[in-house]
Amino acid sequence: ASVDGLGLLDEVLARARYADHQEAVEPIVAPDVGVKFKDARHPLLDGDAIPIDVDISPGASRAIVITGPNTGGKTVALKTIGLLHLMVACGLHVPATYARLSVYDRVMADIGDEQSIEKGLSTFASHMENLVDMVRTADRGTLVLVDELGSSTDPAEGAALGQAILERLLEA
Repeated sequence: ASVDGLGLLDEVLARARYADHQEAVEPIVAPDVGVKFKDARHPLLDGDAIPIDVDISPGASRAIVITGPNTGGKTVALKTIGLLHLMVACGLHVPATYARLSVYDRVMADIGDEQSIEKGLSTFASHMENLVDMVRTADRGTLVLVDELGSSTDPAEGAALGQAILERLLEA
């Protein structure tokens, strides 16, 4: 019993120290509140993290499309949203000045170049394999994060494919 008690105390202390180090806040978690992060920072970038604001009100569109030049900020924003969600699901405070969200049942992500030499897949084929799985299995309880949807192929075909995938995911 003493070892179990010390283990629990060690866990709580580690969470508190991490929250203090990250200048993290306790998130407000409730069903059907959407997602709102104010000054959210990627938890692994420490001082290099540029804060972002995310506000998806309940009843609003269920999709966010982030566009802009190729400088890496969009990918970091997606990863920040996904990581903060997972931190909240694990009971951690998050590096932000405000956090309110509903916790999804499942998180699915296709972020980065997943070219597979072992499987003989190109970057495009690898993305397609992941996206097909997402389209087949995602439902309203799934947070889906996709980086560069429809990339690594002809731009016109990629745009049409990206639009079709988004529409299908929103039907779930």
